[in-house]
Amino acid sequence: ERGSLVAHAAAEVRKLSDKIKLSPKEEQAEKGFRQLAIRLREDAKYAYLPRVLAEAGLLPGYSFPGDPGSVSLGYDPEPIFGGRLQAQREFAPGQIIYARGTRWSVTGVALHRPGASASISHRTFDFTLCGSCGLANSPTLDFCARCSQPLGDSAGNGLATFTSWDAGAFQAWEAEVAAESEEERAVQSYDVRPHPQRDVAGKRFQLGMWQLELREQENIWFINHGLKDVRKMDEERGQSPGFQLCGVCGEFFKPHDLIPKKQKKKEEGEKDSRSRVDGHAKRCAGQVKPYSLGHQLRADTLRLIVPNIAAHGDDAVRWAWSMVYAVIQGAVRLFEIDPEDIEAYVLTKVTKDQDGKTHQQVLDILWIDRIVGGSGVLKRLAEHFPQVAQAALQHLAGHECPNSCYRCLRSYRNQWWHKMLDWRMVVSHLRGVSGESVVSIAGVEAAAAAIEGPEWEEARREGCESPQELRLLRAIRQSGQLPEPTKQHVVCDGNKLLTRADFAFLDSQPRILIYVDGLAWHSEVRQRVHDNRITNRLQMMGYRVLRFLGSQTHNEPATCVAEIIAARERDLSLSAASRPQ
Repeated sequence: ERGSLVAHAAAEVRKLSDKIKLSPKEEQAEKGFRQLAIRLREDAKYAYLPRVLAEAGLLPGYSFPGDPGSVSLGYDPEPIFGGRLQAQREFAPGQIIYARGTRWSVTGVALHRPGASASISHRTFDFTLCGSCGLANSPTLDFCARCSQPLGDSAGNGLATFTSWDAGAFQAWEAEVAAESEEERAVQSYDVRPHPQRDVAGKRFQLGMWQLELREQENIWFINHGLKDVRKMDEERGQSPGFQLCGVCGEFFKPHDLIPKKQKKKEEGEKDSRSRVDGHAKRCAGQVKPYSLGHQLRADTLRLIVPNIAAHGDDAVRWAWSMVYAVIQGAVRLFEIDPEDIEAYVLTKVTKDQDGKTHQQVLDILWIDRIVGGSGVLKRLAEHFPQVAQAALQHLAGHECPNSCYRCLRSYRNQWWHKMLDWRMVVSHLRGVSGESVVSIAGVEAAAAAIEGPEWEEARREGCESPQELRLLRAIRQSGQLPEPTKQHVVCDGNKLLTRADFAFLDSQPRILIYVDGLAWHSEVRQRVHDNRITNRLQMMGYRVLRFLGSQTHNEPATCVAEIIAARERDLSLSAASRPQ
C-alpha cells in the first residue's frame, strides 16, 4: 500500500512535467519516488511494518534497532551508514560529503529515519559549560566535575544552559562547491570533544612520579559544539554556538539565514525580500533554535596524571599527544589488539600570558575504551604500563623520520593531530617508566558524590531524591491548586515490588503517579524500554502516569505543574460524573 502511494506521487509529478518544465530538484524527486516505490514492493525487509510506522511517527524509533548513524543522499533509498559519533562529526549539518561520485551538502537532520527519532524530546539533554575548563556539566551541579570551580559568576548567577540533540541520521543534497573552499570544510573545523563526567568511583596507581586513574563505565558526553570560532571558543569558554536547527522538520540554517533580508540594504535586482526563516515559517510550525549535537555513553577511561605538566605550556600538549599514541602502539604490540580498540584524547584549555599571547594548557590525558561494558584492556594497560612502554620503545626502534610518520605514530584516524606528533619527545620518558613498578595506591571517589552540594541535602530533607524533584515539589506548592503529594510512593504488583513513583496523588480516580526522569539514568535505550513496560503495567492497574525529564522540571516547572493540574481536574470531574445521583 505504501509503495502504491509513492508510485502515485511519482505519476502526479510526471503529469505536472507535461505542463511545466520541472527544476532539476523536482526531476530528482520524481526519480527518487519511482525508485522508492520499487524498493518497497520488492524488498520485504525494507518495508518491515514497524520501520514504516516509526518513519511515520506512529512508533518510537527505539522500539526496534534503528540506524546507529547515517546520512541520506537526496532521494536515494540507500543511505550511508556509520557510527553515531562518526555521523555527528562527519555528517553534521553544513558538512560537505563526497560519495557516489558526487559532492553533497548536509542540510539538516533526517527525522524520517528511525535513528533520528520522530520526536526531538527523546533525544536531547541540557548542559552548562564550565567557565574555567570548558567541561560540559549537568545544569543541576553547582561545581565543575573536573576542576571543582563554581558553575556561575561571582554574583551567584548560573551559566547559560545549552541543549544537545542526540541526532543519528542526517539529510544531504547535491551541491556544487567552489574548489578552493572544499578543503576548508574538513571535519577539524568543528569543535568536537568528549566531556568525561567522573561520575563513577575508580582506582589510582602510582608509576614513579606519574599516576594512572582508572574508571570503569564512566559517563562521557561527546558533543559537537558547531563550527569553531577561535576568538569566542578560546577566549570565552561559555560559548557553544552549535547548529541552528528546526526541531520539527530538522532543517539547518546558517547564521546569515536568520537575518531578515528586509533589514538589509536591498540590492539592485533583488526580488525576494524574505529570509530563509520566513519561508520556513510558512511550511513548518517548528521554531529554529540553537542545538549542539551530542551523544551520552558509558565507557572505561584511563587518565595519565603527570605532575606540573601545565608549566610546560604548548610543548606539553605536543608531548601528551605523542605519548598517548605511543602507548597505543605499545598496547597493540603487547596485547595484540586492534589500534581502533582504544581512543586517545588530550583535553586542553586556552590561557593568556601577561603579553596577551594565547597558550594551550593540558587538562586531561586519557584513553577511552568504548566497547559496550568495557573490554578490560585499559585495566590491563594500567597494571602492565611498564611493559607497554617497553613495547612502544620496540615499535619506535630504528626510526629515522624527523618527527613522526605513518610507520610510527601517524595513522588515518589521528590525522587531525599529525602536526602534534613527535616520537622523539617521549622516548626518554618511555625508557624511564619501563623500569618502574605499578603500585595500587588508593580509590578515587565519583565526582558527583563530592560536588552534590546544599541543594541535594535540601532535596533529601524534603523527601526527594534529586534537585530536579525538589524543583517540581516547590512548583506544586507555589501553585496553590494541588494538595501536598505523597513522596516516594511504592506500588506492588501482587507480592512483587513494581516501582516507586517520585510523587503520587491518591485522591483522584485514576490515581496519578509522577516520575522525574534524569537523563543520566533514563536516556539509554534499555532503560527507556524498561520505563515503557512499567508505565504500561501501571496503566493496566488503573494508574495515570506522568513522566517529566529532569531538564523540564529544571527549566519549566510551571509547565509541568499545569499538566498535572489539568490531568487531575479531568480525572476528578470524570470520577464525579460516574457516581450515582
